[in-house]
Amino acid sequence: MPDIRMSSMGGTPFGDTNSRPSSPQVGQTYYNGQLGYLEIYTVSGWIPATGANDFSLNITGTHTEVVFSQTYSSGSYSIVSFLNDASLDIYAFADDGTLAGYTNTKAFSATQRFNKMVVLGGSIGDVLQFSYKTTYATSTSTTSTGAGPYITSISPSAMPNQNDTITITGGNFANNVSVAFTGTDYSSTTAKSVVRSSSTSLIVTRPDNFPVSGSPYTITVTNPSVTNQPTGSNVHILSNSVTAGTNPVWNTNSTQIVGIGSAYSLSLSASDTENSTETYTYVSGSLPNGLSLSNGIISGTATTEQTTTYTVRATDAGGNYVNKTFTFNSGYDGSSAASAGANAQSIKSFSGTTTDGLYWIKNANINNGTPFQVYCDMNTGGRGWTLILTSLGYQETGGGGWTNSNTHLRNQNSPSPQTSYSIIDWADYLKSSSSGFKYMIGAASSGYNRAAWTSYGGYFTANGAYSFTTTNPNQTNLTADQWFGGQSSFSDSSGIGGHFPWFSNQNYNGQANSGIYTTYPGSGSWWGALVEADNGGYNASPFQSNGLQSPARIWLWVS
Repeated sequence: MPDIRMSSMGGTPFGDTNSRPSSPQVGQTYYNGQLGYLEIYTVSGWIPATGANDFSLNITGTHTEVVFSQTYSSGSYSIVSFLNDASLDIYAFADDGTLAGYTNTKAFSATQRFNKMVVLGGSIGDVLQFSYKTTYATSTSTTSTGAGPYITSISPSAMPNQNDTITITGGNFANNVSVAFTGTDYSSTTAKSVVRSSSTSLIVTRPDNFPVSGSPYTITVTNPSVTNQPTGSNVHILSNSVTAGTNPVWNTNSTQIVGIGSAYSLSLSASDTENSTETYTYVSGSLPNGLSLSNGIISGTATTEQTTTYTVRATDAGGNYVNKTFTFNSGYDGSSAASAGANAQSIKSFSGTTTDGLYWIKNANINNGTPFQVYCDMNTGGRGWTLILTSLGYQETGGGGWTNSNTHLRNQNSPSPQTSYSIIDWADYLKSSSSGFKYMIGAASSGYNRAAWTSYGGYFTANGAYSFTTTNPNQTNLTADQWFGGQSSFSDSSGIGGHFPWFSNQNYNGQANSGIYTTYPGSGSWWGALVEADNGGYNASPFQSNGLQSPARIWLWVS
C-alpha cells in the first residue's frame, strides 16, 4: 500500500506524488510534499488548491530572470501588474530548459511544469503577481437572450436616405430588442423600425430625422427585459459606426442676370455623393417681378429693372439640406427688342457678357425710338464696343462704293464686321458718356473676328465732347490707351493721326469725294484714313506706311 500519512494540521493526508489516494472524492485535499503545496481533487484530476500555486516576482530591469525554489504546475495563470504595465513579454521554462509557456498579455498558460521565468520589458520596481486559475471548458453562444446583447458588425456604414436600413450582426438579440442612435448634438433616438431576423441578426431602419451634422453615429442595442446591460464591456455599443451621408452641394451660380422682356429659365442644380434626387423649396427673399419657382426651375419674363435676393433650400432624399442665396439682376441685357440696352458698354456693365455678336439697342433719337440691332465686341479692354463702321476696299466683294451720303449711314439694318456698314450718324447717341468716352480703330489684311480687328490700330479716350459727324479736324485731346500693331504713337504722316475721326467732303487730291480721316488737312498724307472714296489703289484706305498699308477691312467702334 502507498505510504499515505495524515498531516498533523487538520488531518489532511500528505505524501509524494505517487502516494496520492487511489480513489479520491471530488473536493478531497492532499498535501504533496514532493511539490510543496496543497492539492485538491477535481473532475479533471489533482490540481493545486487555491493559492497553492501562486507566486510573485519583481521587475529589476529590461531583462528580469528568476529560478524558483519549487516547480510550478502547468495550467492557466492570471497576471496583475502593480504598476498596470502591459509592455512586457513573459517566458517560462521547464527543468530541462524547454519552453513551457509564453505571453504578452495579462493571461498566461503553461503546457508543462516550470521552475524558471524570464521577463523582458516592464517597469523597474513593478511587481507581477501570478495567480493559478482552474480553467473550465467554455462554449460560444449567440442565443442567451436573457443576458445583454452584443454587436460584431454592421452593413452598410451609411444611411443617406430616409427609410434606408442597415443589418446589425451580433448575438443575444431578444424578441423585443431595441436599437438607438446618438450623434453630435443629437440625443439618443430610437430607430424607425427594427426587424429581428434571428438572435444574431437585425434589420434596422434609420430615424427620419438623421442629419449629416450628427455623423458619425453610435449604435446602441439593448434587451429591455434585461436589468443589467453589458456596460462593463459595452459590447452592445458600436461607436461612430454609421453616417447619414453628405449634404448636397450647390452647382448653380449665385449671381443671375435676367433680361427684361425676354423669356428666362434657370434649372436649379445641387448634388450629393449619394447621387440622390434633390428637391428645391423657397426659404426667403423675392424674385424679380414676373419670375417664379416651380419644380426646381425659376422661370418667367422679368418686367421691371431691379435687384433682388432669393434663398432656396436643396434637400436630398435623406432630408439633408443646404440653403443658397441668389442675387437676381433684372435689366436690359440686349438679348431681345424688349430688353434693348442703351449701348454696348451699358449691356456689358449690366450682364458681364463676353460674347461678341448682335445685341439690341434702343435710343429715342435713333430709328424713332424703335429697338434695332448692332454688332458688339464684348471683350477688348474688358469693355463693350458698338461697331459703327466696317470699311471694305474696292478689292473686297461688296467693297468700295462709298459716297458722301452712305458714309453716314450704310446697311444700317444689317450690322456686320464682314460687310460694308456705317451708322456714323447714330454714333454720338451710343457713347457711354458725352466726354471721356472711348473709341477703337482696327484693321486687318484678312478675317473679320476679334483677332482680326485687334491686329492693327488701337483704342483711345476722347477727352472732350467730341462728335463723330464733325467736319472739324481739331478735336485733338486724345489719349492712346492701347496700340495693337503697326505704330506706338499718333502720327499725322505715317498712320493713325492725333485727330478724332472727322469728315471731309473732298480727298487729298481735291476731288469731291467723302472720306473719314484721323490726320490734319494739308499734311500731304493719306495714311490713317478710315474711308476714302478715291483710294488711289489701296484696298480699303491707306492705313499705316510702316505697318498695314492696304488693309482688307477697317473698323470703327465706340464705347
